[in-house]
Amino acid sequence: MNSDNITLQTKHTLPILYWDRFSDRLSAGVTTRQKGSSARPYDSLNLGTHVGDASTAVTKNYQILAEELQCNVNDFVTTKQVHETTIMQADKMINDEEADGLWTDKHDSVIGMVFADCIPLVFYAPEAHRAAVLHAGWRGTVAGIGSKLLERWAQDDVSQTEVYAFIGPGICRSCYQVNEDVVAQVPKALRRQTVTSLENDQYLLDLPTLNKELLVEAGMRKDHIDTTTYCTKCDSEFFFSYRGSQRTGRHMAFAKLCTKGG
Repeated sequence: MNSDNITLQTKHTLPILYWDRFSDRLSAGVTTRQKGSSARPYDSLNLGTHVGDASTAVTKNYQILAEELQCNVNDFVTTKQVHETTIMQADKMINDEEADGLWTDKHDSVIGMVFADCIPLVFYAPEAHRAAVLHAGWRGTVAGIGSKLLERWAQDDVSQTEVYAFIGPGICRSCYQVNEDVVAQVPKALRRQTVTSLENDQYLLDLPTLNKELLVEAGMRKDHIDTTTYCTKCDSEFFFSYRGSQRTGRHMAFAKLCTKGG
């Protein structure tokens, strides 16, 4: 079941999975693949510039999303994602730099990461009025990309217990089969909750739950973490899935700060 603060809705023209816990102070959520301009197999709101889609279609899709979010195309700040744990402050245009996380305390940018099965992590610290978006594949997850953000914010006296998070749609446990090399990197204390053993040294990994438990271990409160039951592979009418089709597009997890009080 989705958390109460997670709703799939169309506010203007695009269906988006919104994180509405702080809707008066933060516009955040995950786009769907619907109502864009890309042709198959990238149909249709593909926001990945690296997947082989026509650049004109991707540019048009960013224009469509900008209209939906009531911002300018130039407001989007993204990175070259490399499945590691580098997190950058989005205080300048850094679209060509390698990182799997962005954070900001400015309200004039839309930070975003793109996905097709990996787990989107969106964070908000109400007192500090700052937001972050992280890209958590299995490598970034076991390397602690979520805890690295919390550690960075703690340097600015932002306590882990003050932070809220949205774990967005990614591939679910039933759809995510991995080998023993991957499972070996999952903390032993969390394997009972997150790993199911199959035959021939194959396993099912619950990546969303693993991210949640790691955030709790890092000091976040469980009731500050919102989750969704959408699976990118099961719910392919809404989301892109690399495991479902390797030639596919990317949806985006985004965050845009509003001025305090709305």
